[in-house]
Amino acid sequence: MALSAKDTPQSVTAVTHQQIRDQNLNTIAKALEATHGVSVSLLDRGRYSFSARGFGIDKVKVDGMDLKVSK
Repeated sequence: MALSAKDTPQSVTAVTHQQIRDQNLNTIAKALEATHGVSVSLLDRGRYSFSARGFGIDKVKVDGMDLKVSK
């Protein structure tokens, strides 16, 4: 069942094109590092794990498309 961002019972944050351009957020890791409450950890050569408020993030979308996240 697809829910809108406002109906999702979790925190949802959107990073705008303007933020990406202004802050040179040219990777998902950089974009998430710039997001309040999100921690980014380097696992190994270019693989990262993400967490928010102590919970692992297992779903990231880019332009509405699912992005594979390392666990």
